[in-house]
Amino acid sequence: MSESSKTQRDIPGPGLTVLQVIPDLETGGAERTAVDIAHAITRAGGRAIVASRGGRLEDELREAGGELIKIPAHTKNPYGIFANIIRLVHIINHFNVDIVHARSRAPAWSAFAAARISGRPFVTTYHGTYNARLPIKRFYNSVMARGDLVIANSQFIARHIHDTYGLTESKIVTIPRGTGMDKFDPDQVAHDRVKSMREHWGLSVSLSADERAVVLLPGRLTRWKGQAVLIEAAAILKERGRGDDAVFILAGDDQGREAYSNELTRLADEHGLAGRVRMVGHVSDMPAAYLAGDIIVAPSVEAEAFGRVAVEAQAMGRPVIAADHGGARETVMTASDDPGAEGLATGWRVPPGDANALADALAEAIDQGIGGRAAMGALGQAHVRETYSLNEMCSRTLGVYKRLAGSAAKRRIVATRGLLGPEHILIIKLGALGDFVQAMGPMKAIRTHHPTAHITLLTTAPFGPLAWASGLFDAIWTDGRERSLASQIKMIGRLRGGEFERVYDLQTSDRSSALYFLMGPHHPEWSGIATGCSHPHKNPTRAEMHTVERQREQLELAGISDVPLTDLGFALNPARTNISGLGFPTRGEPFALLVPGGSAHRPKKRWPAKHYGQLAKALEERGIRPVVIGTGAERDAADIILGASVGAISLIDQTDFLQIAALAGRAQLAIGNDTGPMHLIAAAGCPSLVLFSDESDPRRCAPRGPMAQVFQAPELDAIAVGTIIDKLKQADMLPDTPIRAAE
Repeated sequence: MSESSKTQRDIPGPGLTVLQVIPDLETGGAERTAVDIAHAITRAGGRAIVASRGGRLEDELREAGGELIKIPAHTKNPYGIFANIIRLVHIINHFNVDIVHARSRAPAWSAFAAARISGRPFVTTYHGTYNARLPIKRFYNSVMARGDLVIANSQFIARHIHDTYGLTESKIVTIPRGTGMDKFDPDQVAHDRVKSMREHWGLSVSLSADERAVVLLPGRLTRWKGQAVLIEAAAILKERGRGDDAVFILAGDDQGREAYSNELTRLADEHGLAGRVRMVGHVSDMPAAYLAGDIIVAPSVEAEAFGRVAVEAQAMGRPVIAADHGGARETVMTASDDPGAEGLATGWRVPPGDANALADALAEAIDQGIGGRAAMGALGQAHVRETYSLNEMCSRTLGVYKRLAGSAAKRRIVATRGLLGPEHILIIKLGALGDFVQAMGPMKAIRTHHPTAHITLLTTAPFGPLAWASGLFDAIWTDGRERSLASQIKMIGRLRGGEFERVYDLQTSDRSSALYFLMGPHHPEWSGIATGCSHPHKNPTRAEMHTVERQREQLELAGISDVPLTDLGFALNPARTNISGLGFPTRGEPFALLVPGGSAHRPKKRWPAKHYGQLAKALEERGIRPVVIGTGAERDAADIILGASVGAISLIDQTDFLQIAALAGRAQLAIGNDTGPMHLIAAAGCPSLVLFSDESDPRRCAPRGPMAQVFQAPELDAIAVGTIIDKLKQADMLPDTPIRAAE
């Protein structure tokens, strides 16, 4: 049985779905481990998903049975991290993820929040020491210690986590990085691969033809990996007269750190090591690279959490020289570790950053010759096969997943809210004004269908007073469109804590549908368009339907068949709406509401203000006082109207939504453009004529009311005032003779 096949028994079918989150899939130890674990999960009957921006290891991940979902997991931008929370919540809920596993700090914050929002267990692997010179950096790093369980990839890291964050032993699981012994096996590497590698490095193909030892330092070109220390050690060997004893290979690319790679080139040239120090770029065939080398060095100047190079090199039968700190103290055995077992050393450890000590170790390794190094390599091979096998790492990691999944299952409680109190219903309607008004009929139908429920409305601040006055709701939350990161996280937490049995999404936008995923993992019943919701409105022509018919059909699919038109009669109650402060209307005086406003960026939706002025004069001649309403943006239009009609009154910027509805309930008629206030006026029962151009389609968005009518023409500015007066007469909204005020 191959090593990889042994993990099949670790997760019983159908297995767990595990989401690993990592910045990219390049060539580091964390990335390699993510691919290895993905393979173990799929071999064991589970599903392995990796969220990352991708990289060189994408093909290997797919070959391992893993699935890559590309997201910008590398971002450290706070807004990007928040956006990744939403992306990950969607992934978690869409794929029914059981475990979330983070492997790096920035994406770990997103994964941590997404796991908490979704109610999934969260595990981290602490892959490094993470410098924390400032308190803010220490806090940033702390996410790696926030897992339900934290995997340390060495005893060194386990001690670091305990000392830095005070985690108890019960929360830390030490699982050393495993090496695939099937892959890193000298017997599995064809000679042609080694030959090709040496040719690429500019070395003699025949080992016997070149007596120089090949010293290999694998690792991306970054200062802490210690390439400069190795060059200094090579210079020291040259000064000792041993410049021709070895050639030094730096295998790894600079990943954009051109200044450092140029610095290494200058350093080698300054010491006269041109040709002896060779930077060969990225190497994908590492097993062949280790066999093409004689001595493998890992002289990092900062402690590595584990250091996979030392283990992989020993698996390939090569002696290792490593810096004496971090994980290397556990992976590289030296004579000083056990004076009684001097012959069991697998390499050397030297003080970090000490080029003289590194030169001494190199000289000793070179002097051992091929035979001595082979004997040491055989001991190293036996050591890592026993201690650092890939199977052992995978088996223990899958054990962590099963342990967390079992704990999560025990915490799940069958919902019994219906026995404990009224059901909790959430209605989502954020805006705009016309849409909100038309949704109030469906809101009333929902209240009728759930007469004893506690109904919460999620909306925005402008609509709060109108919603409260309707008497339909027990709670109104007006933070539906908060934009700050903190406010959005707070809102999500509030929604999850609302314990809603059912949600009616009357907004049906991408934004409102995203809340379905953010309220997981145990979704409430949901009426809307969110993927996977319980009561979806899937009519392919829904976008062509009028809002009223669309929402009526949506609610019918959710079991609510009687959906009335919006009735704002409640706004006429003086106890709810005070219009006395407006100083108008005089009791019994007939008046008409003129609404000349409209969308500022769509001027073709507005009938010209001068036409409204002429209409106002005609109304005044018939004993109907014109009253102009709107926001401050319509002040210029109001001035034009008042200039044409001396009896007209301007209430620009003086009315709220309830007052507009109350005025509409008393008005003789209303004329206006396709704009939000006309929806209020129509729903209040006022005889209304709404003017539409070809800029919008009344079949989809016209105001609805018992006495509302629409007049449409391609261009509004081409409509003569006389045409509108004739239309008002035909609709019995405008008399032929003047109206006298009631006594």
